[in-house]
Amino acid sequence: MQQETDVVCCRAGYCAANNDYWGGAFKACHDMGSRLPTDEELASLAKTLYPSANITTTYLENSPGTRENAKAIEMGFITSNNQSFNLWGNSADNQLGYGRSFHSNLTIAQWYNGGRRASDVKAVCIGY
Repeated sequence: MQQETDVVCCRAGYCAANNDYWGGAFKACHDMGSRLPTDEELASLAKTLYPSANITTTYLENSPGTRENAKAIEMGFITSNNQSFNLWGNSADNQLGYGRSFHSNLTIAQWYNGGRRASDVKAVCIGY
């Protein structure tokens, strides 16, 4: 599926529809009239949840810091203090999807080693 953002959602010969989790997230957001967050938006969320972290970039970064668990719970991302969560971003290539991990003491902006098939990464959709 080719979108106006020129991001290819599922490429023939690469993945089956049932294991391209980034592609599924991209399509689900698009079908709702919204989109996956940009790396800048993921960094902004990280700055909100980790006010003590020195988040200076939005691309490929490990930032130690203490997560504001009450905020993460209030926003619906976690239900207990030590839970980690991962969110897809809007960038991907044929094999890898970009996103950010939110651990209790660290946030990581990264290309997922599990590729677009990383089933533990969740989606949050942003309105246009």
